[in-house]
Amino acid sequence: MNNFEMYYPCDYVFGKDVELEAGKRASQFGKKVLLHYDGGDFLEKSGLLGRVRDSLKAAGMEVYELGGVRPNPVLSLMRKGIELVKKEGIDVVVGLGGGSTMDSSKMICMGAAYDGDVLDLKPFGACKKMLPLIVIPTMSGTGSEISICTMVCNDEVEPEEKFGILSFAIIPTVTLMNPELQYTLPKKQIAAGCMDIISQVMNTYFTETTGTFLTDRMDEAVMETVVKYAPIALENPTDYDARSQIALAASIGAYFMIGYDRNGRESGHTLENPVTTTHHLAHGQGLALVTPAIMKYTYKRDIPRFARWANTVMGVPVDTFDLEKTAVEGIKRFEDFIKYRLGLATRFEELGIGSDEDIERYVELVRKGSWNGFPLQGGSPYELSEEDVRAIYKLAQK
Repeated sequence: MNNFEMYYPCDYVFGKDVELEAGKRASQFGKKVLLHYDGGDFLEKSGLLGRVRDSLKAAGMEVYELGGVRPNPVLSLMRKGIELVKKEGIDVVVGLGGGSTMDSSKMICMGAAYDGDVLDLKPFGACKKMLPLIVIPTMSGTGSEISICTMVCNDEVEPEEKFGILSFAIIPTVTLMNPELQYTLPKKQIAAGCMDIISQVMNTYFTETTGTFLTDRMDEAVMETVVKYAPIALENPTDYDARSQIALAASIGAYFMIGYDRNGRESGHTLENPVTTTHHLAHGQGLALVTPAIMKYTYKRDIPRFARWANTVMGVPVDTFDLEKTAVEGIKRFEDFIKYRLGLATRFEELGIGSDEDIERYVELVRKGSWNGFPLQGGSPYELSEEDVRAIYKLAQK
């Protein structure tokens, strides 16, 4: 187990109707609030946007609004939000939506509390403070409602560059999590969110660090929960128990406590980012394409751990005489789960993408987008060279 320091200041409120507390919570930080949300009109038609707006006004808040967040949120809209907050002297931001809206809200809060260009805050830990942020998730997956990360698409360059900013300063101040707000999500979004939860946890689970029994069990519990409840939620989207289990799994999966004590890896998200930005896919769908290929390519580097995962998460009986057989069967079951239970594509060809030319573009974007270039995860058993990354993309082709 590695040394670690743990600090989590988020006030996490879970349950039915908690979004109606938005006004009470926001008014603690001042009189002016920015209500930030996605680009569709669903939030207005469903009445959710109106309920949150009314809650803020009932608390005596002066409400400013900025909609238009798209999947894979863009820097240009974040800059508009930063400018608005500074110009109007806004005290607090309320982000209403999924991971993209929460990430966009984080960036606005960071930029509003910083005198220079917000891109200066890209290095790990460079952000030291931000405006108070209240998030109301309408989708579970990224875990942005409790995470130290925000993902940004820089649409000021061509092609768009997707990158992450990490700092303990950007954890939301308050999270109002009502699983009922996710009842009307399209099934593809439910599935993509569930894929993202599992992938987030895999980032920490597949590690060379020893002495991690407790957090291994926490990781496994999150993944097993999603495998169990995702099909239920897809079959019956208004099953409160299923939606609650998935929502909590997403938050715990992004809660750094389950990865504090170990070296992690980010290969799934690192290889996924170029695919989603190039083809404007849902983040979870991109992960569904690259994750099985990464597992197939790397499992021999730690067969006992992959065999344990196959047993605890995918229910494969352990063949003590052939752990590799157990690991391979687990990967197969997982890919079948993605394809047949979540209904997501697991090969590029299913979506008409991933040509050899596309793959070279992905590889170049990985080179530009990773913090240290190649190799990824240098010095670990999961180290990936440029040729390794290219080979993984090839495995995902067809």
